[in-house]
Amino acid sequence: MKNDTIGTLRGSGNIYRDFDKPDADVRQLKAILATEIIKVLDKKGLSVRKAQSLTGIDAADFSRVRNADYSESGVCVNLDLRLRMDSPFRLIL
Repeated sequence: MKNDTIGTLRGSGNIYRDFDKPDADVRQLKAILATEIIKVLDKKGLSVRKAQSLTGIDAADFSRVRNADYSESGVCVNLDLRLRMDSPFRLIL
């Protein structure tokens, strides 16, 4: 039997940067904002349609966030979604 050892590699804290993805910081910010949006939707028990009626933002934008599809939404859209959710949060850049 071989005695193979498994090494440990510490990441940067940004999975996108660790895998050399383009726009790693933007992707990370979108993921963080999406996580916060989903937390509020879940905490308040909101469907994407109900969130639309409360915020005036298209349900498709909420649906894209729920499905982790950030390709069509910019950071500004995600931040706007989050700010309209009527729940305080801190953004540290």
